[in-house]
Amino acid sequence: VEETYTKEETKELKVGMAVAIIMALLFVVNYLTKDKVEYSISKCMYVEMFETYGIRTFWDLQQNQEKHSDEEWQEKMMQLEMRVSKIQEFINIAFFHHLIIRKQ
Repeated sequence: VEETYTKEETKELKVGMAVAIIMALLFVVNYLTKDKVEYSISKCMYVEMFETYGIRTFWDLQQNQEKHSDEEWQEKMMQLEMRVSKIQEFINIAFFHHLIIRKQ
């Protein structure tokens, strides 16, 4: 049985495939620079880079593991992480980069 898709469904499938390919690249390769990821995303016709966040910039600097389970410390650290997550200098040193893409 051959399935037929509307134009909108076809576009949704292509976006899904593009995102899956990008996620596979991020999973397979140990380290990609932000520029390489943005370049890969720019080659996808239906998606574009929207925002980049640097996550876990400071969390691991606290080496006392007991502090990590303290809810007050977690809340303060989360507030600090959120404040610096969009500042380029902190994005550069963050442990994780969250890349937000959107459909065009």
